[in-house]
Amino acid sequence: MKDYFLCDTCEDKFNRRGEDWIMKQCYRGRGRFWLRDKLTPEKVMMAHEGSSVYPGATIEGIDVAALTYFPLSVFWRPAARSWQLRGQEMPALRLGPYEEALRVYLLDLTPFPENVALTVWVSTADVPLFATHFPISERAETSIVHRFYIPGIQFTLSVGKQIDDSIRKGCIATGAGNPIFASDKTEAVPRDRFRKWLLQHEPAGGIVPMMPNVSVE
Repeated sequence: MKDYFLCDTCEDKFNRRGEDWIMKQCYRGRGRFWLRDKLTPEKVMMAHEGSSVYPGATIEGIDVAALTYFPLSVFWRPAARSWQLRGQEMPALRLGPYEEALRVYLLDLTPFPENVALTVWVSTADVPLFATHFPISERAETSIVHRFYIPGIQFTLSVGKQIDDSIRKGCIATGAGNPIFASDKTEAVPRDRFRKWLLQHEPAGGIVPMMPNVSVE
């Protein structure tokens, strides 16, 4: 999915501030997952039932700024205009007043937006889902939650004045130590969404996975 949208200056900014680094750090296939490799057991802040929390601020080689800027740029783009995939218009991401808040943040005109929490989840699966999906939205009890996934990493954006305190504390930009989460459950939602998308767009000859290591059960 691509189109002419940004000027060269902004395109370069988005690349330098996060895209290039993130694309090298996410799961690349054949066991290459450099972001996860940096999350070694001795660096765990907290662990519970298969999930762990790491202090992104103190782990060598982790670019917290890129892990913040990149996902916010991705969440902003489908809210700023409409996009098409194989001739089908994708539903716009409705960020309300937070669309403008993200835009001015991405331009470095304001600090990290208020009433916004961004959490980063790294997969600990032996073979992470090698796919991605268009950002999706759902209503939680106290906020609106938007999420998208790239191979091995899920980004979740919660917006609203009543975001749960536990979610605020888990924000990679504002939480203590810049927390990064890791779990074998990271891909539960992305995998379910991707399967539904494949079934909805099944070609005449049957389902053809867009990337290796993806199957529909």
